[in-house]
Amino acid sequence: MQIAHAQIEWNHWRIPSVAPDRVIRVAPEPDAPRGRKAALMAEYWRHIRGSGVAGVIWQDPDIVADPDDLAAMRRHAETWPGMVHVAVHKLWPASTMLPDWVYGHGVMDGERPVLSQKLSGRADWFALGLTYTPAQLLDLAIPHMPAWQFGQVDSGLGAVARQHRIPGRAVTAARPKHLHFYPREDDASWRPARVES
Repeated sequence: MQIAHAQIEWNHWRIPSVAPDRVIRVAPEPDAPRGRKAALMAEYWRHIRGSGVAGVIWQDPDIVADPDDLAAMRRHAETWPGMVHVAVHKLWPASTMLPDWVYGHGVMDGERPVLSQKLSGRADWFALGLTYTPAQLLDLAIPHMPAWQFGQVDSGLGAVARQHRIPGRAVTAARPKHLHFYPREDDASWRPARVES
């Protein structure tokens, strides 16, 4: 079974921790200052679908994965190819604007993701980080992906998965590091949000 691995590169930057099959280069554009990540991911899937690929392991540019992380993701994808598989990683305040870290996946409370430091085996919502998405999910998401703006890839894929009852689970044997710890010093818009209990 073939599982593709693609890493996103943002504006000529990524952490090359493990060699992907493809680097997807996202750059700012005049009418898309944060780039067209979702559209480029959809283009990549259109290019490889039908070639026997069961799905794609996506890696964000600020995620450091080691060979063991990738091997664990491949094992899970090969064993359960129709599910979403999410590596366990922490999201830091610079990304979430929360006062502390939370896991990059979890359960939903109605329509709201539960952001927590409690590790869940379910991945009803997920940050892309290091995530395997099955062919069925990508095929269902493709019509919507070109319209998704920055920040909507993760939530969009999760919403399509929930709508079509494609389950997601955490891969506890894969624990890459998210290296987005601090906001930029010149970013005056960054403010910690209130944590809900």
